[in-house]
Amino acid sequence: MSGDRRARGGLAVVPRDPPAINGLLPPHDLDAEAAVLSACFLKDSAITMVLDLLEPEHFYSEPNARVWQAIATLHGLGTPVDNVSVATWLKDRGWLEKCGGTAYLGHLADACPVIGHARAYAVTVLRKARRRRAIATAQIIAAEGYADVGDEDEWLGGLEDRIGEAVGSAAVQADYSIDSAIAESFASLDETQAGTLSGLSTGLAPLDVLTGGLQAREIILLGAPSGGGKSTLAGQLLFTAATHPAKLKHGVPECEKCAEHARPCKAEHTLQLHGAVAFALEGERRDWSDRAICAHARIDLMGKRNGTWQPWDFDAFASSANRLNGLPVIIDPRKDLNAAKLGARVRAWRDHMARRGVKLRIVVLDYFQLGQWDRTGGNREEDLNAAMRSLVNLRGDPELSEIAWIVITQLNKDGGSRESAALEMHADSVWTITIDEEPKVLNGPHAARVFVKKQRRGPRLKSAAFWFTPQHTLFHD
Repeated sequence: MSGDRRARGGLAVVPRDPPAINGLLPPHDLDAEAAVLSACFLKDSAITMVLDLLEPEHFYSEPNARVWQAIATLHGLGTPVDNVSVATWLKDRGWLEKCGGTAYLGHLADACPVIGHARAYAVTVLRKARRRRAIATAQIIAAEGYADVGDEDEWLGGLEDRIGEAVGSAAVQADYSIDSAIAESFASLDETQAGTLSGLSTGLAPLDVLTGGLQAREIILLGAPSGGGKSTLAGQLLFTAATHPAKLKHGVPECEKCAEHARPCKAEHTLQLHGAVAFALEGERRDWSDRAICAHARIDLMGKRNGTWQPWDFDAFASSANRLNGLPVIIDPRKDLNAAKLGARVRAWRDHMARRGVKLRIVVLDYFQLGQWDRTGGNREEDLNAAMRSLVNLRGDPELSEIAWIVITQLNKDGGSRESAALEMHADSVWTITIDEEPKVLNGPHAARVFVKKQRRGPRLKSAAFWFTPQHTLFHD
């Protein structure tokens, strides 16, 4: 396509950053943009094929970006997508005429692209967008480098995040054939025959039986009312995953090397360290470490805070801290997290773990609604919907394919999640925690349950029962 091409329907292209250089427009493909939108008008399945790839900012044409925003939003709300519903959505926001009116929408709806090629069109749009983003970022960095940047160390330290945000993720899968899907099924069958959980153990046997553990590429929405134990359980899952047994045979840790030589296995051989990252959008880093240390040592957390510890409690705390010290667990305290920064930080921590010879396997977001997801200027549901789509896109990155994602959300008193529609729709599993207020024995453990309201690859409307000891901030069988 020539560089001065205009959008169909007589619409002028509204360029995105970066600006034209020496008469050359930034990389773009208006034919691919129109084709993917046309496919989405023709069949809902096309929307499903491309939803994990595209965001409005990936379109070079501003009208096309708005049309895509309308399509994605309507689809997310369960509203049929056609030129009438899209036109109404755009008109309500004062964008219809800026997008070429009903004439341009009708042109898109009447076009006849190959629907099966919708994802290929979307990949083309995405790759052009990534190139534009990289060029724009490089231009800005170069201009700043020549100018006075103020605090040079701060400027240099921020380059990593900015470059990571610019590069982003294509999240493109190479093979969608039934043959590859069957191969994946057989691979999981081999693990099952070996007696191995398909995911990382939660450390809670009833929950492992119900879920198969924390699954790679799965987004788990973990909800509870305020003070209902959601951060405590998430932290426990984080540290448990970091010391996940290398192999389980019939529920018993087994070291492959020792089994090969028919010799008894030492306990330390059964542990395989995995990387774990928590983005502490609520609370402080010390809250996470305090809970982990006291749970591991079985000592009263409140005793540390109110000064009632005995000498042996201090000894137990120190011993527990020494055992947990050195685990590949990161508590990232950034409060300014948005979709782009999340991707950049996850990749940075993944690389950090890799340099230690450890794979990043679990990421926790505590809690999700506190992220800076504002994109529409006021529509909270659409913002969270877009943020969750970005997360779905991120987990589709082949380089992040082994990560299980835990998204913490706060529940209302009636048990519903705040902005639940936008969150639950994109989650693979939805877990809710309940803890009985009164223990059966004075100062004893409280009965606790995790209800699985949704599970794409397993039973739903089931629950796992265990115990919660508040003194130790510990869930246990």
